[in-house]
Amino acid sequence: RYATAHAAGRSGACGRRDVRPRTTGVVILNYGDPADTLGCLGSLEGSTDLDLDVVVVHNGPEDDTYRRLADQIGRRADLVATGDNLGYAAGNNVGIDRVLGRDCGLVWLLNPDTVVLPDTLTVLRARLDATPDCGVVGPRLLFPGKPATIWFDGGLVDTTNAVTRHISLGVRERRAPAPQALDVDYVTGASLLVRRSVIEQVGAIPEQY
Repeated sequence: RYATAHAAGRSGACGRRDVRPRTTGVVILNYGDPADTLGCLGSLEGSTDLDLDVVVVHNGPEDDTYRRLADQIGRRADLVATGDNLGYAAGNNVGIDRVLGRDCGLVWLLNPDTVVLPDTLTVLRARLDATPDCGVVGPRLLFPGKPATIWFDGGLVDTTNAVTRHISLGVRERRAPAPQALDVDYVTGASLLVRRSVIEQVGAIPEQY
């Protein structure tokens, strides 16, 4: 999946100025083959906004995969092993705790198979700056291919029928409406940028998820 610069907003809380309010703590959760994770990390290094503190969470023990990651990541990011496969929520929470402990003002969750474009973070941050009552933003996500198709363009919840849907799912990118900021019901955790103050108010990811 590729993250483009379309910001979909979700209302939330914003709060106090943090020690490093302009630093984004990035959490990439790895499981299994590290090739995707390394690709994601490489794309981050091409970002126009490099005020980043990156944590790669290996969702397992310090095994051969962990050692391969350690060899190839070096000092490019902090690498931590959870000891076991904790699942999506608990694994990401390990990384969230780590970046919050370093006083990052924003937290960006990225799936390991996500490749970000250079201006993705710049556009997402600009949307937060322009919308003080927005706590969470996410980009348009594409399935790569010829043609590229949309996987996520904002999420909606039908409370009457208890179903959710991704806006424009499966639509060819070139046939989709021009990207625009939308007020949506949820942002996918595949690429989710959240203010520190929101996590401090509502907590991290519920681990029953």
